[in-house]
Amino acid sequence: MTKSLFIYGSCVSRDTASFMTDSGFEIAGYVARQSLVSAFGATGLSGIDLDEYAANLESNFQRSSFVGDANSSLPREIRSNFEDIDCMLVDLVDERGGVWMNERGEVLTNSLELTKSEIIKANQGSFKLLKLGDREHVDEFLKAVQKFEILIKELTLSNKIYFIANYWAEESQEGDHFPFGGSRVDPVRMNNIYAMALAVQKRF
Repeated sequence: MTKSLFIYGSCVSRDTASFMTDSGFEIAGYVARQSLVSAFGATGLSGIDLDEYAANLESNFQRSSFVGDANSSLPREIRSNFEDIDCMLVDLVDERGGVWMNERGEVLTNSLELTKSEIIKANQGSFKLLKLGDREHVDEFLKAVQKFEILIKELTLSNKIYFIANYWAEESQEGDHFPFGGSRVDPVRMNNIYAMALAVQKRF
């Protein structure tokens, strides 16, 4: 019997799902490139033509992810599919880049698609970057977690949601420690911050 799988996250969850489809799961929904802060922020962008910036992206998947992020599509997608969901696979990789937020509370996930769209470049001064671990980002993230928790429990999906815990590598294949490979990100510091994000799973 085929089981329905909903994916929220990056290629980490998508690649994991590819193994699950061999075990009788069928992908019913996939929301990518959308941080929790953006997913539960103000819906849409006032006075901005999203199609204009989506046209700068190369594929339908990139355009769909970009527009979905700007429109905070995750809650709507979950509500549309919840009755059929047998398993919900989640990873929080897209939290790593932080988010861009304006004074109206409209949020965009700091993703590669966002950069390529040039929407931030064209609206400099309107958005502020909240980096993962910054006090303001933490505050917004915790508010988003609470809203996510309420939604999951309302739709009785608590026993169907599974988080993939994926951290920064603290050592290279050659055995080198930070800094290595030209990276300016201290993996130990970032993993301590990221652990806070992953702790969301304990709420379910």
